[in-house]
Amino acid sequence: MNLLTRVDKATGKTTSVQIKGTLAPLQIQVMKRQGRVTTVVTGFAAYGFEGKELSDTLAKRMKTNCFVVAAAESRTGSLEVCLLGDWVAKRTGDHHLPSFFVECGLDKSMISVESRTKK
Repeated sequence: MNLLTRVDKATGKTTSVQIKGTLAPLQIQVMKRQGRVTTVVTGFAAYGFEGKELSDTLAKRMKTNCFVVAAAESRTGSLEVCLLGDWVAKRTGDHHLPSFFVECGLDKSMISVESRTKK
């Protein structure tokens, strides 16, 4: 059993989460929905993030619309956070979504990034 401790830089709040066994990676997917490119984050609850808090923090940091919805492919009622636009490709610094989660205390090995858009 491992203990993951992360610090929310916006509020200074420290969160500790006990990880039992293997944990699925946090998934960041860039896809087209209804003709628009969106970035979808799933699996964040296992790492101690709450949907509404994460959505509000990302909306302020990325300066874009961000919302929480029930995951379409899940039967367990899990949530996903959706951001308008591609926040993975060609982004650096504060506007690069994977680096936000690394700053919160996650390793790069805990984050899975996938793009489903056709170029």
